[in-house]
Amino acid sequence: DTETGELTIAPGSYAEGLYLSWNPNVLTDPPYQYVYSKHGDLFRSSLYAGDLGPLSGASDPNVDETMPSWGPNGSIAFVRSAGHGALGFIGESTIHLIGEKGGTAELLAGSDAGIASYYPRFSPNGEWIAFTISPSGATSISAPDAELRLVRSDGSGIVRELRALNAGASSYPTW
Repeated sequence: DTETGELTIAPGSYAEGLYLSWNPNVLTDPPYQYVYSKHGDLFRSSLYAGDLGPLSGASDPNVDETMPSWGPNGSIAFVRSAGHGALGFIGESTIHLIGEKGGTAELLAGSDAGIASYYPRFSPNGEWIAFTISPSGATSISAPDAELRLVRSDGSGIVRELRALNAGASSYPTW
């Protein structure tokens, strides 16, 4: 806490804190919200109000939902996978979009069945989502066949292959 100088533990930071994303708009009610994965589901929280509960539509008990990315347009991109591992997962996975208050999750264009799609990241202006694919789905941790893709966050246009960046085991996109 920068105001008091005391160490505090934010809700969700104790479990799977590796997969956490802040709301780019800090002036929400309550302020300073974030979404995180815990035990295969997504939850919302606020530094000032504490736990806000599970994100409706991203809490399917039959699959793991993880790796959220909160866009400036109010959407949250996240990964669904049935093959959970230690820090990542194995097997097929897809990326979905859902509103920040929950609802029905929609499949992201280019996140096709039969491959692993993971690590979605919104561009700062919210117009694009970068993500990783692995045709083998062997692992989401530095897969040898991992490649980066780029798609418009509204689903329009084509999925772009980033050939210049995909010289081998490309992963963890960021902006």
